[in-house]
Amino acid sequence: MNIFSFTANFDNEKVCVNHFKSQRDNLGVVCKSGHTETEHYWIKSRLSYEYKM
Repeated sequence: MNIFSFTANFDNEKVCVNHFKSQRDNLGVVCKSGHTETEHYWIKSRLSYEYKM
């Protein structure tokens, strides 16, 4: 993908973040230690997941 097609698909940051978040949601969220956690939530201010332990 070149910069022109990227900007055509993602015209603002929110669209881009939502796309990559949905891609990660489809693949499944895996913590850094490799465990597949089923209890997690999205932290919008940090654009990342947090796991409930």
